[in-house]
Amino acid sequence: MFGLTGLLEHVATLVAEDRNGWSGAARAAHLQGWAALREAVEVGYLDAMADWDRDHSWADDGAASAPAWLVANTRCGTVDAAGSVASARLARTHARSGRHSSPATSRPATFG
Repeated sequence: MFGLTGLLEHVATLVAEDRNGWSGAARAAHLQGWAALREAVEVGYLDAMADWDRDHSWADDGAASAPAWLVANTRCGTVDAAGSVASARLARTHARSGRHSSPATSRPATFG
């Protein structure tokens, strides 16, 4: 399994890539690839959060709420934590109704 650690290592390699001499078109394609990756990561983040929140896993660490756990254990601020949890709950609701789809499958990611 590739896992998140492998993915983070690969992303670090992409960030460090030397883009000197790239054409404007190559830079644009590279940016489009990063935008698609960002969107796909957000879907995965919210999906994982929805599972974690559904089971109240945040309470295992003594947190009073999902946003409180996020603030204490990640780089997430209070407003962002509350918004992320609300988005995850909404996504979970739509996933149950069959209207949820991953943007990662709706258009290809390309890196220059």
